[in-house]
Amino acid sequence: MGDRLRPYALVVLDECDEHDDERGWCVAEYDSGEELDRWMYVVGRCGYRTAHETWDRDRDGRPTGATVVMVREGGSDE
Repeated sequence: MGDRLRPYALVVLDECDEHDDERGWCVAEYDSGEELDRWMYVVGRCGYRTAHETWDRDRDGRPTGATVVMVREGGSDE
């Protein structure tokens, strides 16, 4: 049972490196949306912004999982 994937994932990319294959990144998985929100807040305070969000929902529209990608502020947008 410890091998099951957690439904909420946070992907953090460091876009300051010009070489995509060497770009710094981290993936973390969580069991709840509350955990994901908490870590999004922490990463956001470290100079990252949300670049993309994908939410999975059940038939009633309740969230069942999510993947959020955050990138370093001011990376390659200029």
